[in-house]
Amino acid sequence: MLRNHNHNLKRNTMKVALFARVSTADQDNTRQLNDLHQIAEQQNWTVSAEIKETISGAKANSEREAIT
Repeated sequence: MLRNHNHNLKRNTMKVALFARVSTADQDNTRQLNDLHQIAEQQNWTVSAEIKETISGAKANSEREAIT
């Protein structure tokens, strides 16, 4: 009887979208995205999209082009 000892390699993969937001044009979301990509890799998730936004978090969703 054959047994699969690589069960961790066959975990279900999940598709995820990464979301990074900064408040001003002077800020950069590169570190946020790098951290999120690292987490996705550790969790065996497939990154299907990156959403980047430069807008105040206090804005209404209708004003946020990246998530509408």
